[in-house]
Amino acid sequence: MLPTLLDVQASVGLALVSHLFYANYEPSAPTVLAVYLVGSLSYLFLAATSHPSSSPFDWIVSLAVLQTAYTASLLSSIAAYRLFFHRLRSFKGPSSLALSKWAWVPTDLAGQRPAKVTSLHATYGDVVRVGPRELSINDVGAINQILGGQSACRKGPWYTAAHGGKGPRSLSLHVTIDTGDHRSRRRIWDAGFSVAALRSYEAQLRQTTRKLLTQLDARTGGEVAMDQWCQFYAFDVMSELGFSRSFDLIGKGSFSKPIELLEGAMQAIMVLGAVPYLSAVARVAPNPIKDFEDFTEEALRERVGRSAEKKRGDDDRADIFTHLLGEDKATGWKHTWNELNADAGLVVVAGSDTTSSVLAMVIFHLVKHPDVLERVRKELHDVFGHDYEEEEHDLDFDKLAKECVWLNAVLNETMRLYPPVASGLQRESPSGASSSLVLNLKHSASTVVVPPATILSVPTTALHHDPRNFSPSPDAFRPERFVDPSKEERFEAAAFMPFGYGPTGCVGKKLAWMEMRLMLANFIGRFDANFAPGFDPEKYVRECIKDTFTMTRTAPIRMVLSRRAR
Repeated sequence: MLPTLLDVQASVGLALVSHLFYANYEPSAPTVLAVYLVGSLSYLFLAATSHPSSSPFDWIVSLAVLQTAYTASLLSSIAAYRLFFHRLRSFKGPSSLALSKWAWVPTDLAGQRPAKVTSLHATYGDVVRVGPRELSINDVGAINQILGGQSACRKGPWYTAAHGGKGPRSLSLHVTIDTGDHRSRRRIWDAGFSVAALRSYEAQLRQTTRKLLTQLDARTGGEVAMDQWCQFYAFDVMSELGFSRSFDLIGKGSFSKPIELLEGAMQAIMVLGAVPYLSAVARVAPNPIKDFEDFTEEALRERVGRSAEKKRGDDDRADIFTHLLGEDKATGWKHTWNELNADAGLVVVAGSDTTSSVLAMVIFHLVKHPDVLERVRKELHDVFGHDYEEEEHDLDFDKLAKECVWLNAVLNETMRLYPPVASGLQRESPSGASSSLVLNLKHSASTVVVPPATILSVPTTALHHDPRNFSPSPDAFRPERFVDPSKEERFEAAAFMPFGYGPTGCVGKKLAWMEMRLMLANFIGRFDANFAPGFDPEKYVRECIKDTFTMTRTAPIRMVLSRRAR
């Protein structure tokens, strides 16, 4: 049996009704799949009862014809609407991105979203349509209006994908969308990065730095993967300061479970972020995000167990979870277990993956630019004395922050070239017929009227490499631009946001600065470094730096270290 013309027409009509329903209510992916499956099974049942003489093969063929008509009509309707009738139809951008976010998946798998977005802005201008209902705004004037504390925008659907369909009390601070919840939780987090808390972490930072230097000392004269040692260092720092336990990657000197799980999870998050409605499906299937969460939950259980023992009289060394296990005194907010587990993952990701990437690329550029390295080294000698290498682990944190201008400039310039979160952060404008958002753009001295319920992003990499913000040579490594910005052709301080922006900016940036300054000052004082034979730094920048939400690399930065003469 074959479906009649009326059956096919009914499928087409149902597709149009489905499009109208989906556009207004946006059901979850599991709901859509369930309805599709129930509808198909219902048709097979009706076919079997109304045409009992036909074979099951005939019923399946008939269903396939109707499904094809339904799917083709639905996709055609969606395509026509998005290209010709959508509220963003007047904004420029590639048709493929206007049709579907699936067009981003190959780019995200290749880790090239920041480069792609920068290229799109060069082609289409400061406002580009990068999704069916998404705009990328490459203008410094839009930053505060989209990401600032007084903005009417809220976190967009990327954050839904990142938490994988978990309930509202099962989210990390980073993906918490409700502003009231975020505010209460942020106050708890802030206590873990207060001046007093940071002081309490100094001794552990020095100890972990000493362990790293000892291991690198033992490997002088041979080839080392410098970026991997930066990862080992950052992971061990964060495990000690986050959970009062060490993953001991420095001691092992090799990749182990934490890094492997994290890299798999970050790649999955990047791809799911392009197609957020898949996150709920991924949540019920084996995936690297769940594996990573299982690992962090194990670390958290051990940490909470030790906390209970310490309450019975053992000595308690303060760490970040000392504060996260407390409550917000203003509201009485206290984390649920699932929130603590989600925050355990955030501690690992935000506290290690981003920091290690910056450290690796700073060392890369210092080796590539020996003149800059010598200026930083001279400054360190001027501040701490020519024999400061003798007491490397006792460098004063305040002096590193306030007196080491070139050291800080090198860090800033590296984060400008390679922002830790390179693609920028996503927001959604208010919904409702009268909720258009008016953005005042600085560079073009114009306004843009953003329709309601539009997803917005400010592309960090594009901003950092825009000659209207940083000139001369915005793509070049020039730390002097941060030494004396007044001498630059262009230096738009507001466009520099490596740690995010506004009330949702990086809560741990002060700790990250302490960690990076201490490690680099000690490394520069103790070692000379050269690229290993056969290593091509220009090719490395072109081919091996990728974006998987945080910046990562596809090959090691191979170097040969030697101990500096005293």
